[in-house]
Amino acid sequence: MSSNETVLVKEGLDMIFDKFGLVKGEEFIAALQKLADFDYTAWRQDKLESLSLEELHEKASKYSQSIADKK
Repeated sequence: MSSNETVLVKEGLDMIFDKFGLVKGEEFIAALQKLADFDYTAWRQDKLESLSLEELHEKASKYSQSIADKK
């Protein structure tokens, strides 16, 4: 694992535990480990392909606004 990947993993784990707390964070990680054969990239492609451009734009705009509202 490169140093960039190590930093990314650490930051990701920090976010998970900040959001869910220790117990729920551990449960989330355990659930991910059960999905070892899960192909996230294929899942995302399938999910995005089912959205129209307008739907994707609307979801992205709402997400962007939710981030701005938190600042």
